[in-house]
Amino acid sequence: MRGQDLAGAALFTMALHYKQMSLYYAIPFFCYLLGCCLKLKGLFRIAKFLNLSCMVIVTSSMCWLPFLRSFEDTLAVMERIFPFSRGLYEDKVANIWYMLSIIIKWKSIFSTASLVQISTFSTILAVLPSSIHLVRNASLHKFRLSLVNVSLAFFMFSFQVHEKTILFPALPILLLLEDHPLACIWFGYISTFSLVPLLAKDGLMIPFMALSALFIIGAIRAYEDLILSFKNNAKFSSLAFGISVLGSLILIIAMYKVKQPDRYPHLHILLNSVYCGIHFVGFLLYFNYLQFKESPYNLYSKKIKYN
Repeated sequence: MRGQDLAGAALFTMALHYKQMSLYYAIPFFCYLLGCCLKLKGLFRIAKFLNLSCMVIVTSSMCWLPFLRSFEDTLAVMERIFPFSRGLYEDKVANIWYMLSIIIKWKSIFSTASLVQISTFSTILAVLPSSIHLVRNASLHKFRLSLVNVSLAFFMFSFQVHEKTILFPALPILLLLEDHPLACIWFGYISTFSLVPLLAKDGLMIPFMALSALFIIGAIRAYEDLILSFKNNAKFSSLAFGISVLGSLILIIAMYKVKQPDRYPHLHILLNSVYCGIHFVGFLLYFNYLQFKESPYNLYSKKIKYN
């Protein structure tokens, strides 16, 4: 945001090598910086592109240097970064593959190699619109929206996704809080609710309920004029938010009060995953819509144009 693109490229490259899940953000970073280069003319465009490329190559080389001494070390790192042997998804994650597994038994029909290809192709299709749009309309506001769209698409379609990976889309969502408080607060709550099976397993349901209540109350107090608005189309959004939270409470009560059939021992987890997965599909469509339709302005506070 301060225009220090070289430093930003170096820091993100180090973040990517520190935690490979930062790959969720790599495409927006690349497309934004490429779009910034394309905005320039002549030698300035080439110089900026070469400077960024050299920065990324040098930083990556420094990170990989200790692991390039032998082929075995390099291969061991690659296998750890991309654990294809662990399967299409981890446990009961609220993404496309698990939701569709109710109908399509992926692991029985396809081999691991085929599932890798299918998930890779699906992920590319999901991130392509946001990425191309960012290259052609590079601005910080579009960049923030693309961070959400691409990371959420990776969560929904990529291979071997864990439940806690929803934290990666949740992080850039916070960068849009002032622009879209209702959508961001709604996403924050649903992303936490999607972890209820893990929270229940660790005996953390009381802290979850207490902190979620405080979070929603604080959000309503901070953005009361937007969240509780009953003007024009805003009333439908406020009503949908209330119904969504109520639905999650019903599922929590059912988890403790309604006994699962012996035939379906994971029914409560399934309902939680499908409920949250449907929300995430809606959020993915909504934030993509915003990226294509919205002008690069701060919509909540004063109109500040990002360049």
